[in-house]
Amino acid sequence: VRRLRSRKEKRVTKQLQTIFVRSVAPINKGLATTQFSSGSRMKIIASAPHFFVTDLMKSLEFYVGTLDFDTPPLWGEPPTFAMPKKDGYLVMLFQQDGIKCQPNGKHGAIDAYFWCQGLDKYHASMRGNVGLKISEIEEHHSYGMREFSVYDPDGYKLVFAEDMTKE
Repeated sequence: VRRLRSRKEKRVTKQLQTIFVRSVAPINKGLATTQFSSGSRMKIIASAPHFFVTDLMKSLEFYVGTLDFDTPPLWGEPPTFAMPKKDGYLVMLFQQDGIKCQPNGKHGAIDAYFWCQGLDKYHASMRGNVGLKISEIEEHHSYGMREFSVYDPDGYKLVFAEDMTKE
């Protein structure tokens, strides 16, 4: 009986290994995509950070006035939601009573990372803003980026970065 169970266990184990290998193989080859019944592939076309803010109008003043994002439409009466954008990339800002802002920036972590071109000029345009918490541009040779960070009114840490290898 033990020998029979052992063969059965081996057969089941082999079947499970085959299923596992077949399911993991596309991932290992870098071909993992979401497949739908029609055979089409899902494609991500955009992403945006969603920040809860304490004062929507103060946040908009920062994103539009300081960071040079476009003035967005406002939703709600009074306004509670907006999506300022810059060069097609947006940030969702939502003011809701009872929701506490919990930015990662307060822990030194990044809330949003923007890849840019023209980093030096952009950084220089913000340097004179009184009360703005902004870092100097730092070079990170280990991953080839130049970066600076700035904190929004609620403490969200935004990093703007440029590839060091491009001139």
